[in-house]
Amino acid sequence: YLTWQTPILNEGFNKIKIDYTNDKELFVYKIKKLIDRNNIEQENRYHTKPISRHCLDVYDYLADLGNVNNCIVFAGLLHDMGKGFCKQFKDIKGNISEEAHYYGHENVGAYDSFFVERIVDIECDNSLYISQLINYHMLPHTSKTEKSIKKRINYFGLDFWNDLLILNEADVNSR
Repeated sequence: YLTWQTPILNEGFNKIKIDYTNDKELFVYKIKKLIDRNNIEQENRYHTKPISRHCLDVYDYLADLGNVNNCIVFAGLLHDMGKGFCKQFKDIKGNISEEAHYYGHENVGAYDSFFVERIVDIECDNSLYISQLINYHMLPHTSKTEKSIKKRINYFGLDFWNDLLILNEADVNSR
């Protein structure tokens, strides 16, 4: 769960198919759990709002931009929903920290996005793309050099990278 990676075609797949269960009760249960666990303060220097409020603000920011792919807008709404599961007061080395950290939240959020998308009627029928955007939404924060950016563009493609930058802009401007 914490290490989930949404597959991408560039990994060598010819096709990626998502096969859903028809158990509506499972989906409703999963969404209720997501809402409950994300109505909490983030308790770190990068975000001042509760997780759910931040996600709604990112969604609004993207929707207000206009002319943005609906998949990006929906990914903005869901991009940090894995944080409620991953919140811990330990740094990357396992030392106790006064600030909350969310290691793996992008992986948990990418996986859980498949449950939300199954219930919510959205104008983007590409749940795989939304999950990919969520899974990789932290890359612009860690890709600082020209070499690393070129590597990401080569791997994901320029269109996907530009979509990540739009999502990142909304994330940064909605803290």
